[in-house]
Amino acid sequence: MPSGEARIPTERAARYLEQLCSHLGSMPHMRHLPSSLAASLHGGGMPRVESVEQRAGHAVIRFADGSCGLTAHEDALVLRAEAADDAALERLKGAIADRIAKIGRRDGLGVDWSPAGAAPS
Repeated sequence: MPSGEARIPTERAARYLEQLCSHLGSMPHMRHLPSSLAASLHGGGMPRVESVEQRAGHAVIRFADGSCGLTAHEDALVLRAEAADDAALERLKGAIADRIAKIGRRDGLGVDWSPAGAAPS
């Protein structure tokens, strides 16, 4: 199963983990969204969220064709994405990176993905 990892330096990793999980956890219940927005979230944008499991400092977000594990450390938020195939992995990585850039814009957060097991640059 293709996978990728990212380490995002931040002193607010737990806050960002919580915020991302809260937002994505509510997405399956957003039936009030206009169909055009729902299509952009689930079509070309965010893959369909199946579930969000969260406990102290760790979370797993399951999507229709993959998952993303998040771990909050004192100095970084660590991500590990896995998907059914390379195309699904690229969609998932792009969607997660876009969402983190949006919620972390004040801190200038960005995501640089590496193949799983590779040392992040």
